[in-house]
Amino acid sequence: MSYFFDRWPSVLRWPLEHTFWPGRRKITMDELVNGGRTPTGATRAWTRWCASRGLGNLWPMPIDNRLKMLATGVKSPVGLKIQGPDVPTLARLATEAAAILNESVSGTIGAYPERAFGGYYLDINIRRPIAARFGLTTGDVQDVISTAIGGMKVSTAVEGLERYPIDLRYARDLRDDPASLKQVLVPTPSGAQIPLGELADMQINPGPPMIRSEGGQPETLVLSCRTATWAATWPRRRR
Repeated sequence: MSYFFDRWPSVLRWPLEHTFWPGRRKITMDELVNGGRTPTGATRAWTRWCASRGLGNLWPMPIDNRLKMLATGVKSPVGLKIQGPDVPTLARLATEAAAILNESVSGTIGAYPERAFGGYYLDINIRRPIAARFGLTTGDVQDVISTAIGGMKVSTAVEGLERYPIDLRYARDLRDDPASLKQVLVPTPSGAQIPLGELADMQINPGPPMIRSEGGQPETLVLSCRTATWAATWPRRRR
């Protein structure tokens, strides 16, 4: 969107951009990193990207962010670590802690928990007595599962200096859903072909997409975009 004073000299644009149309003023680097105003609170210009209620920026300088993340494991200016043995409990506590930080701690805006739970996994539990009845061991069934479903590297194609791995697995139509996976055939020592559904139970269960750990303990993080030194000067926003 353009304004009638866009082509005016900067001396004439400055009063308009700092009074009636503050969103037209260029964002400084300090405002971009710190969230719309300098750490001292001297600049009081609102920008369009901070108009969404309850949202804060998370745009630190790349090298500075990487050094802090390597030192603390937290990728935001402020973070809360919660450790414990049970991952679902950590996810619940992180959600509750984020709500407390947003509502009760002065100057905190944009605190949100990492997604420690919410993935889905296909669990295949082998029926050992039935597999033994056909002369199969657990390893025999697992080899079929890893090769036919997950894929196994069987060779390498060489083209000059290039190397390409050759993976072997079933076609997508035979492994794209649990019903198809139950029809995967497992060879027995006698030469018979037994469907995998008769040798194992399949079930889709929820689980963590990634388990973060520190000091041998699972942990989850609550990230925040505001630091205590200057967040208190930011106008409080509530839902």
